[in-house]
Amino acid sequence: MSIATIRIRATQRVPFFNPRARRAREIRARLFAVLGAVAVSVRALNDVKGCAAGKLTVAGIAERSKVSRNRVRAALAHFQTWRVLWVKYQAGAVEVRFQRQVVVGLLAAQRVCPLEVKRLMLVHRRRREVVTSLTPEME
Repeated sequence: MSIATIRIRATQRVPFFNPRARRAREIRARLFAVLGAVAVSVRALNDVKGCAAGKLTVAGIAERSKVSRNRVRAALAHFQTWRVLWVKYQAGAVEVRFQRQVVVGLLAAQRVCPLEVKRLMLVHRRRREVVTSLTPEME
């Protein structure tokens, strides 16, 4: 077989990124779209010492973030696990509390350096756990 008879034809482009990495990036984008929608929905004028609180609906968050309601619930649970948000479900509404400085910092870090976000969330979680272990009645 000579070199002239072999024809290589590119029919498809090879994905640059691993499909699992692409999927993880999409999930992270949805998570932070929900976090951004929550931060925008709770007005900064009502903050007390940098802590924001407000009642939102899952449908309202889903509409603002362009994410499904199930994904909104999953994102809220995710950020609640990392102690970024304090979430309490009520009839037809969700009461959300968070430190605005932390949320704004995470949203900015997500845009600039997404790989550092997990480290920042881990630092924040440890700090919150220390605070709650010292004063459990404040939780």
